[in-house]
Amino acid sequence: SLEAAWSWSMLWTVPALKYLTVHGLLWVAATAALSWYTVTVHERQAYNRGWADVWYGYGAFGLAIGVAFSGMGFLGAKSTEKKAMALALFGVNVMTLATYVLVLLRLSPTIEGSQSNAVEPARYLEWLATGPVLIQVIADITQSPNNPTAVIAMNYLVTIAAFLGAILPPFPLGNLCSVLSCAGIGYVVTHLVMCFTRAIDCTTTSTVETSALKWLRVSTLVSWTLVPVSALAFHAELVSFTAAEAALAVLDIGAKVFLTLVLVNSTVEHAQNQKVDAITAIAEELETQVNNCDAILEKMMPASVLEQIKNGEATEAQEYESVTVFFSDITNFTVISSRTSTKDMMKTLNMLWLEYDAIAKKWGIYKVETIGDAYLGVAGAPDR
Repeated sequence: SLEAAWSWSMLWTVPALKYLTVHGLLWVAATAALSWYTVTVHERQAYNRGWADVWYGYGAFGLAIGVAFSGMGFLGAKSTEKKAMALALFGVNVMTLATYVLVLLRLSPTIEGSQSNAVEPARYLEWLATGPVLIQVIADITQSPNNPTAVIAMNYLVTIAAFLGAILPPFPLGNLCSVLSCAGIGYVVTHLVMCFTRAIDCTTTSTVETSALKWLRVSTLVSWTLVPVSALAFHAELVSFTAAEAALAVLDIGAKVFLTLVLVNSTVEHAQNQKVDAITAIAEELETQVNNCDAILEKMMPASVLEQIKNGEATEAQEYESVTVFFSDITNFTVISSRTSTKDMMKTLNMLWLEYDAIAKKWGIYKVETIGDAYLGVAGAPDR
């Protein structure tokens, strides 16, 4: 349960962290093998990437921000649910950042694409590893009732189809794989958008702010949709290689870093709002208790004396030249009470004293006390 105390064993029990652990280990092994192959065996061709390397650098910088924010979110989270979410995003950003750095430094193998362009298997490998984690995180934060397993499986197929579309001849297989990739991502995006929509419409138990969910819905729709579309546009020779790589870098940041920033910020705001609500509730409770105490004390002493005590002033005995003492008594009360039930007698006395209190308040009479059927009041003191 996410409500239990945080434990690293949750890496194997919480769905998003389980995906992160399994895919992360596989990604580390595969990436290390590819890097070793690149350094020792692979004959790296000096592909002219143009300005694409600049965008790889920008992408790495943006992802470094995502790593920092998700790390701070993990350290600052108070609940295990928030810690799990932040840790999952931290892992996603770390894997993506490492991939960008490896590609930028040419420490991963490069394959010649169908249009004599550089194709980086490491980037597709990274999306195979991070995509399932992101899908599960979105399902968790929106409290989606649907199991995302089918969507995650489709994400695998989309990534593989996109990779084949990049390396196979454009006609017919390359373009066919690219089209299939776009169609598959449509299924994935539809599911993710529906998750956000349900949470926004309050049909789930999501605790994320509605405004944050709306921003995430838009960014997810745009970034996840345009990744395969930009690749397809490049293969169709509608955009240049540099433009396609720039779009992929920006969309990567939108899919991962923006998600991290919004969720971490929403978590901080939610925690702050909880603290404010708790402080407000305590203040209201204290005010209620003070008012109750004042009401009790007002029945025990004059309001002017109570005010002096509350202000820390000394109360001294005072002399009055003229006061009026009011005393009332019910005739034959003993006989009447012997013929009446205790409940009815108390009800009658209560109604009578309420009427007396109203009259006393109207004419400025201070009620001293009631003793049985007797009512004692004074006018002209303590207020002259």
